[in-house]
Amino acid sequence: MTAVTPAPLGLTVPVYLRLGGEFMPPFNEGTSLHMPTSPRAMPITAPANVLQTMNRELKQFPEVLTVFGKMGRADTPTDPAPLGMAETTILLKPRREWRSGVSWDGLIREMGEKLRYPGMPNLWWMPIQTRTEMLSTGVRAPVGVQIFGGDLKTVEHAGVAIEEALAQVPGTRSVFAERSTVGFFLDFNIKRRQAARYGLRVEDINQVLMTAVGGMNSRPRGS
Repeated sequence: MTAVTPAPLGLTVPVYLRLGGEFMPPFNEGTSLHMPTSPRAMPITAPANVLQTMNRELKQFPEVLTVFGKMGRADTPTDPAPLGMAETTILLKPRREWRSGVSWDGLIREMGEKLRYPGMPNLWWMPIQTRTEMLSTGVRAPVGVQIFGGDLKTVEHAGVAIEEALAQVPGTRSVFAERSTVGFFLDFNIKRRQAARYGLRVEDINQVLMTAVGGMNSRPRGS
């Protein structure tokens, strides 16, 4: 009995070698998700304007039915997206209405060539696939590289070097390394004596600054 047992196990070896490496095989959802990322140094209004331009260009493709995009975080605690990350859902028409000879990969390639904006690399996914990958790995791509280091500048420098190297690998569609140290900040030093002459408190001035710069809703004094 012991000698017979390995025989059935040996028959499973060829099947095991032919198994794929993905838990869920890719499937076509009929919808594409475009997720470019803007540089951190861009003004708040600039990414939204670029997103609208991208949406208009995407709508010009005959295979596209509707385009809807958002920039930054939605009004929900389950979407901790940064301000510079865009998510554009592209609903495509049925395949019978596509141009002759246009494949899925070919259409994505055409869209990628059309939407070439400096500093905003393209990332093409599908909505369900995106959520599955981000929940399992936390990375907005099927393949990710984690970098560990003693300080943020060292990590960012290594990430940019890896980004440049991977971009030259044949078959790579897009590569993006997260920037953690780039940004501009404004420091306001309030002149308290001058403000007191006009009957203004520091809190009042800070409230106006937060409303003007960050878009925070203002509230009346005493509320």
